[in-house]
Amino acid sequence: QVIDEVKEDANPEKSEIRQMPEEERKRRLDEIRAELVRLRTTVEAGGTVDNTGRIRELRKTVARILTIEKEAAPAEA
Repeated sequence: QVIDEVKEDANPEKSEIRQMPEEERKRRLDEIRAELVRLRTTVEAGGTVDNTGRIRELRKTVARILTIEKEAAPAEA
């Protein structure tokens, strides 16, 4: 169920990420990381992934979220 949510909108725009409350960003980050671990484990075990570009897409989304969090952190301090 959680993974289905992530698949629907795993690549949010930067503006969407900025508008998310901090708690939502952290929850989204955890979900995306969980899916990333699942996909990597599947590949390492010799399985196949339907969309191999998905791993790259998830990594970029994690980086976007972390970048936006770091941008917001100095402003709050």
